[in-house]
Amino acid sequence: MRSKKAFTLVELLVVIAVIALLLSILIPALRLAREQAMRASCSNNIHQHLVGSIIYADEHDGRLPVLQGGNWIWDMTVVAANTHLKNLGIDVAKYGDNFRDIPVQPVFYCPGNPMQRKYMREAWEFGYYDANPFHVIGYVFLWWGPWSPQGIWYDQNNEPAKEFLRRIDIKQPSKAELVVDTTLSDRRSGVWPQDDYPNGNFAQVTCGGMPGLGNPDCSNHVLNERKAAGGNIGFADGHVEWRPFNKMEDRFPFGSHGNDACPVFWW
Repeated sequence: MRSKKAFTLVELLVVIAVIALLLSILIPALRLAREQAMRASCSNNIHQHLVGSIIYADEHDGRLPVLQGGNWIWDMTVVAANTHLKNLGIDVAKYGDNFRDIPVQPVFYCPGNPMQRKYMREAWEFGYYDANPFHVIGYVFLWWGPWSPQGIWYDQNNEPAKEFLRRIDIKQPSKAELVVDTTLSDRRSGVWPQDDYPNGNFAQVTCGGMPGLGNPDCSNHVLNERKAAGGNIGFADGHVEWRPFNKMEDRFPFGSHGNDACPVFWW
């Protein structure tokens, strides 16, 4: 009677090694494909916001909406958000005066930000009890607002500080950032040692908005705590570009280089 032939130990180890090799090749490829898909979805979000801003400006003699409240530059007042939602084709009038009845709009949140995607409802209602209620969103709208007199720091090409935009009909709109991914870091030296975190922590930003709800803020596209991948940048002419982090500068708070301002925004 013939016995069934079984795998030898060597053959089994070879099979396991082949499977491990395949996984080592496939997993990074799948991770990269997933990240590329999130970047594309994020880019589409920003493109929609650019189109909405341009539509508003076309109907208001070139002027952009004004942000009249909020605490940080990723905040958007309810008044401005409702106006913008109309420009995106979303009817907010049917919800009345209570903005909490307006469903969370995922277009305001980057799919690459795990914290905000998880807690969108809390971020959307963050400023409900504020005197001028606002949303904490996943993008920075560089419309004119209460922080605008501080300017925006641009020194990569020896450029002077720029202002937040009041109008869309400006010179060289293809070079003027209008809506950008939220890339922020907590680089307080007393919290994150500069030897380990030279640019701060991008995934555990423990100052600002969401920490008040028990959740740290997080940049939209992070590689790890110490490094952001980059972000999508939307320009006033309507086009969107991906900017790797090594091409970014700490733009806001104005002149924040070398100090403990928190959070620091990059684009």
